[in-house]
Amino acid sequence: KDIDNIELLRLCYQNLGKVFSSAGNSTEAINHYLKSYELRSNCEIHRKLTPISSLMKEYYSVGDLENAKVWLDLGMDMSKGLELNYSIHIYEFKVYDHLINGFNSSFETLVNNHIIPFFKEKQLYYEVSTYIKLLAKHYYDNRKYKLAASYYRELANLQLSTWKGVIDMKKILLLTFLSLTIILTSISTSGLFSYQKYDLANNEEPYPFPTTKR
Repeated sequence: KDIDNIELLRLCYQNLGKVFSSAGNSTEAINHYLKSYELRSNCEIHRKLTPISSLMKEYYSVGDLENAKVWLDLGMDMSKGLELNYSIHIYEFKVYDHLINGFNSSFETLVNNHIIPFFKEKQLYYEVSTYIKLLAKHYYDNRKYKLAASYYRELANLQLSTWKGVIDMKKILLLTFLSLTIILTSISTSGLFSYQKYDLANNEEPYPFPTTKR
């Protein structure tokens, strides 16, 4: 039963982190992603990559490049040797390596020829729009305005074709938040876990473990 509760907690914290991130509450998103990560110390590598990627992206979104780089480095180190198609997060680490550490000539090829086709094949259109937008901004920042305009048009067309799905997703996120909060409260009141917070950028423990109450 305890194992089932731990698995449920992992999913709850990860999904609540996503809900808070979508709502623009990065502080709570980071807190919940950290708790999801803490509960994965004994998981397979590809399952650890999910909260690592989320933390990297959330820190980047608030301009905390120091902590974003910490989680990027951890993710890239853990994912060494994994096949690219094994986890979508491997592609994310490659993109954020450019965003955090600086662009080079391989960025456009990576996004155009590998990442966008990869997400299109899996019909992950939110991710497709994210990377089209990144590419459009990259071209604009480098004064390649014709290319930038082309990708912004593609982004607009994609968003127009999926606008109903976006509205439905907001409803789903709200229902998810309510459901997960109820589940999490039910499990947490059993007193199974207490947690510690870690700041990896300040050289604290490289992997935060939950403290289990006996």
